[in-house]
Amino acid sequence: MKYLKYFSLSFILIILDQYSKQLAITHLGQGQMYGYMDNFFRLIFARNPGAWGSLGSDWPSPYKEISLILIPVLVLGYICYILLSNQSNNLEKWSYSLILAGGGGNLIDRIKDGSVVDMFWFGFEQYRFLQTNIFNLADVFVMIGVGLLLLNYFQDRKAQKLAKS
Repeated sequence: MKYLKYFSLSFILIILDQYSKQLAITHLGQGQMYGYMDNFFRLIFARNPGAWGSLGSDWPSPYKEISLILIPVLVLGYICYILLSNQSNNLEKWSYSLILAGGGGNLIDRIKDGSVVDMFWFGFEQYRFLQTNIFNLADVFVMIGVGLLLLNYFQDRKAQKLAKS
């Protein structure tokens, strides 16, 4: 029962991600764009057959399936193992819960549709280096989870250095 909170968070976030993607499918046409804040933030419907930035979208079978389905399944399985073990602290477990939610949400799309639904974009159109790729909530969950893992790592390093002095 002590692990239920981590898996519950992942489950709730997967539902939120899938719901946001369904809203994008229903309310945004293919290639249709709604700009906000002078087009700094845009809602754009896109199907991404690859990973981040369409990486792997043109890879031949079976490399594409191995890279975009099999490896993520194995990684998510390992994250579940970490969440069930006593090998990580609370912040790490919350971080892995977010990564599990994001990875799981995108994996559902890949298995179900062969592509991932993306809909968010930020940036300045005239400066390519100040733009994001089109992304979704699952991507946000993964990035927050990774950010928290990095924060935890640097906190641990700082604590270890203080303990040595």
